[in-house]
Amino acid sequence: MAAKRGNLPEPGPSGIKKPYSSVAKGKSAIIQPKDTTQAVQTTKSDLLQYVDPVSENLNISGVKNTRNGGMLVGCSSDDDSRRLRQIAVEKLADKYEIKGIQLSS
Repeated sequence: MAAKRGNLPEPGPSGIKKPYSSVAKGKSAIIQPKDTTQAVQTTKSDLLQYVDPVSENLNISGVKNTRNGGMLVGCSSDDDSRRLRQIAVEKLADKYEIKGIQLSS
């Protein structure tokens, strides 16, 4: 019998988690808590509470946990990445540092 995964997303079709480079490919944003002892689950719940990708029409290509409770959120376009950062700054700037990164393909 398989163990329950809770609210965690299922691995990809091959059963392997996405590597960092596949999430970072394209346009991305880093959401880093100011409190470096914070768990990534808290960051994830805050992000989902204040930023709704469906209602904001954001195309998220992937999410990867980073050190110190942060998250790397990959977007499929510059516009989605810019809007994600703008919404996150408006709603989460008191507890989080929001940064944008661009990686060449």
